[in-house]
Amino acid sequence: MEYFTIDTTQNVSINTVNSGIGKRFLATMVDMLVLTGLFIILNLLLVTTNLVEFEYVSIFFSILFFFYNFIFEVFTDGGSPGKASQRIKVVKVTGESASIFQYFIRALLRPIDLIMGVGLIVMIFNKYNQRLGDLIAGTTVIKSGEKIRLEDTIMAKVEEDYQPYLTRSQVEKLTPEHIEVIKKVYEQAIKTREYGHFLKMHQKVLEITGAKHDLLPLEFIKRVIKDYTFYA
Repeated sequence: MEYFTIDTTQNVSINTVNSGIGKRFLATMVDMLVLTGLFIILNLLLVTTNLVEFEYVSIFFSILFFFYNFIFEVFTDGGSPGKASQRIKVVKVTGESASIFQYFIRALLRPIDLIMGVGLIVMIFNKYNQRLGDLIAGTTVIKSGEKIRLEDTIMAKVEEDYQPYLTRSQVEKLTPEHIEVIKKVYEQAIKTREYGHFLKMHQKVLEITGAKHDLLPLEFIKRVIKDYTFYA
């Protein structure tokens, strides 16, 4: 199981599950079955009713093949029948919904990805299992339907009447990466009651922010995390 870290525009780091090659393959198989069914229906309607010659059916099928994923992804926020069956969806690499243009690029490059297994080869050697269309469009496929909890992000719950302990200038010296580490070390110290690494981290936070306080180290770090959320 591959975890994919999304850095959102709100500076919130979310660890979600990458879809993996297996789920994408199964989703493609389901979509191909749906396309085959649509082709059979289209063939019966066009040929048996003498609306068009058989040799032109392939043209209609090519159009259907191109627009199938494109239309579904546009109107179902990155999904398709196959993707829905595997609970996966297309998103930007930033975690936001992809744009119509990005869906179009993916659809345009899909035939190339299918030729001689180009897409599969690119996916195998890509950290986030992106096919060529994903790489160029700036998208990836992740597991959908996962509930994102606040404790899974670098943010903390902040009361409506919360008053920050540090100043904005002090907090802004900390990066999202800093806060992610601070929160993990803080939570580990609470859980294990071992404070060696925590106290070293506490001292480092003081050095970075230039803050002085009269709180217990645990309470101070708790306030730092809340202050970061307040100012974000």
